[in-house]
Amino acid sequence: MTKTKLMIFAEGVSTAHPTRMWELAKLLDPTCFEVFFATSKKYHSLLSPCPSIQKLDLETIPTDTFNQRLFHADFPYSCKELLELIAQDEFLLKKYSPDIVISDFRLTAFYSTKKLNIPLINIIQFHWRPDFKKEMVIPFIKPVALFGRTLSKLLQPFVEPMILNKQLNQINKLQKMFNLKPFANIFEFYCYADYFLYPDLPSLFEEQQLNHNENFIGPLFWKNTETPWPKEWPQSFKKPCVYISMGSTGYQGVIPKLLNFFKKENFEIILSIGNTTYSEKLLNDVYYSSFIPADAAIRKADLVVCNGGTSSTYHAISLGKPILAVPSNLDQNLHSFQLHKKHLAEVIPPDQLSLSLLKQKTEILLTSPEVRKAICQAQQELQYLPQKELLKIFIEKIPLLKKKLLQSAR
Repeated sequence: MTKTKLMIFAEGVSTAHPTRMWELAKLLDPTCFEVFFATSKKYHSLLSPCPSIQKLDLETIPTDTFNQRLFHADFPYSCKELLELIAQDEFLLKKYSPDIVISDFRLTAFYSTKKLNIPLINIIQFHWRPDFKKEMVIPFIKPVALFGRTLSKLLQPFVEPMILNKQLNQINKLQKMFNLKPFANIFEFYCYADYFLYPDLPSLFEEQQLNHNENFIGPLFWKNTETPWPKEWPQSFKKPCVYISMGSTGYQGVIPKLLNFFKKENFEIILSIGNTTYSEKLLNDVYYSSFIPADAAIRKADLVVCNGGTSSTYHAISLGKPILAVPSNLDQNLHSFQLHKKHLAEVIPPDQLSLSLLKQKTEILLTSPEVRKAICQAQQELQYLPQKELLKIFIEKIPLLKKKLLQSAR
């Protein structure tokens, strides 16, 4: 039997994209698929051994550059950088000639796949869908830090269109270069593909109708069971325990306030510090490391505090843990809002983080029967999602879907 050649593009601006796409890659049957996995080389060592998957190098802009541009409300890539990424994409596609490409936040993938006539599946959160009615929250960007959230909210109807149009102009420059029609909004650009798989819990969007070229695959997240639990750390805790991780794209500036609060509340604290340096005094009585075995930490914790992104939140839900989200960028805000609507998380923006709010939200998360019930239901839903079968069936239907799309376009 001839194997289907499948290329995965996992954008490397954050740890979440390569690690969750590796989980998806492992769902593919190696007897049916020859899988090429392209992401930034710095992530290759994090990916658990899987001999049937070939790792390739796919570089991008630095994570700090990405975060800084989002904070300044700029589009995260320059036109020159996008053209360089397209050239990389095209080089790999010509070299390995895949039958299908699956992309996670590789925003340039559509240009090269379209040119080479290769079907593209976009892995993207459902809240980015252009026709999904969003609660437009204000992310933690520079104007909010400078002027405060109250004034920023008053100015939002005037400032938000300016920011989005500024970003859209950057994207439409690229469209013009390729003689393609301009996008009406930034959400159209993020959802630029032939097919769509949403790595979300379907129940978060249960009233939404799906088209024939899209489906839910269910949450994808990295458990990091490979990193051992430090021998000098306790195996269990007698006091309430909180696991804190702001990830690679969260706002690290909230860590001191979080640590001071949870110390005062007599919590045991497990902290992922990443590449950030903190004072010895602040880290006193804290179990911290640059790299935490997340699965073990969440299992031991009573509460998870994170940036509200999908990887940490869905991981927490899979283990039945309540979530306090401190989101900074728009993606984290949109996802956190959906979780909050379903009583799966409480949310505090970084600029509104106060001891009184922390106290209030922590009590809700640890004592509310409504929160406990919602988390149990979501945990069960996630547990029984047949992700391997959903992925296989969706990919097998692609030739048929392609034919349907061509017929509907006539």
